[in-house]
This record gives sequence, C-alpha cells and structure tokens, in this order.
Amino acid sequence: GKGCNRIIRIPFFKGKESHFPDDLRQALIDAIIVQTNDDLKLEKPSDDDASKMEETLRAAIKKHAPFLGNLTVNLDVSKQIFQSKLFEIIQSLAEKFTARSVTNAMATNGDDRLVKQIKIVSLGVPRKSVHSVLKEVAKDFEDVKQFLANRDQDKCNDENNKKLRRFITSTHCTFAHCSKASQSDMYSSFSHLVGSEVEISVTALLYSDKIAALQVAVPSTSAIEPKTIIPAPQNKFAHITVWCAEQTEAHTSNSLPRNVESSEATIVKFKNPISIKGIFKFWYKK
Repeated sequence: GKGCNRIIRIPFFKGKESHFPDDLRQALIDAIIVQTNDDLKLEKPSDDDASKMEETLRAAIKKHAPFLGNLTVNLDVSKQIFQSKLFEIIQSLAEKFTARSVTNAMATNGDDRLVKQIKIVSLGVPRKSVHSVLKEVAKDFEDVKQFLANRDQDKCNDENNKKLRRFITSTHCTFAHCSKASQSDMYSSFSHLVGSEVEISVTALLYSDKIAALQVAVPSTSAIEPKTIIPAPQNKFAHITVWCAEQTEAHTSNSLPRNVESSEATIVKFKNPISIKGIFKFWYKK
C-alpha cells in the first residue's frame, strides 16, 4: 500500500525558562570548548587538563543533579503524549481503521495503555492553593468567612461519599468531558498540554446551601515560549468546585450562574483576581 510518513514530536524539556547555576554553566562551556578543539584538531588538551576538566564537570553535574532532573518532562508524560499522537495518526489513515480495531490490536499485543478511555480533561490545581484563595477571600467578606466556618468540620469527609457534606480534595477545572467530546477530539486538542503548567486567575466565589465553586479565567495561550494555544473549557462557566452538600453531585456547580440570577445562590466578585497554577492531565475511565 501507499506509505505514510508523519513526524511525532515529543517534548523533552519542560519548556519553561530556567536559570542555569553559574558554576554549572561555566563547567559546561569549558568542557564543550575543550572537546570541540580536540574534535577539530585545533588544540589537543594535555592529559592533566582533560582530567581536571572531567573532574570539574562531574562535580558540577553531581552538585546540581536535582536541577538538571527537573528540566525534563516526566517519562510517563512523554509516553502518554507519544501514544496519543500515534493514536491520532492511525485514526486519520485513509484505510478503514477504526478506533476499536486499533485498541483491540494493542490489547492483543499486551499493551493496554492506549485502550484507556479518557473521562475528562482537567487542569489539576493543588488543594492548598484553592484553600489559600478561600482564606484570602474570607478576610474581606464576612459572609464567606461564616460560610466556610460553618463547614470547617466537612474537611475530614471523603469527597466521594455523597451521603456527607464534603470539600473536594481533587480540585480541578474541567476542560472537556467524554459526554460532550469524542476520544479523538480530546486527544488531538489536549495531548500536547498534558503535564504542562498553566497559570489561571480566580475571579469570584459562587455558593449556595448545596454547592460552592471558584470562577476562573483561563488564558488563550501559555505564558512561556513557544506559546501554545489553550482550548477554552467546554463549560462557559469555567470553575473549580470546592464544596458539596450531602446528596449533591460535584457537577451541580455548573448551574451556579443560573442560581445566582434566580437569587438561589450568591456570587462574591474579587476586587483583584488571584493567580494560581495547575497542571493538565487526563482522567481515565475505570
């Protein structure tokens, strides 16, 4: 059959700019100069100079090993991005391949990583960051302070136990849900962002006796170079659910803007948006 060549680009470095420690930078520069001169036969270093250079370079690398290790993307993230991009290419082939035949083939080969079905695409935000925002808001708004104080004991409850009032511990902003987007669309739109850190702005708190959520504003592109397009969340009300009453599902927070309009919920708009950071990830169906 006809050949099909595609380039799959996998991130190696995280992309964010990092300031190299001066001693490490200088050791690398000196080592490159010595090696280049030797390769081009411009100047051959003495055995003593080469030994000292190697010793200096090894010492600098050992000293800054944690820094160097943090420059690169996590191996699991790279694997996931490679698999998702490969999945896209296979689905786009002119021959009559189907997602089912592809995933069955993977399963037959004992590789179940690609057969996982995405449930949601989310920007995971640390719970500490979310509660830090709530504390800041409570300082300026007495009603919010009272609302949180009356629910302080709920922090110990399991977020999955719907029989209890509870705070959400896996705090996140949902960008896409499998009920509204196909698997291929979620892969193609967000796979390049998985593992990436993005800064968002918290602009308001909406709450009722059933649910509470933070309203967020999401940038259209990443802040670091090269800039990457960030698809808008499917929900017009981009938010992070923070608390649920008993027998209340977390997705109930989607109705909070309508509840505010009907006076069934309250909105507290922040004087100044509060910036927090999150990391994109796929949540898979169990």
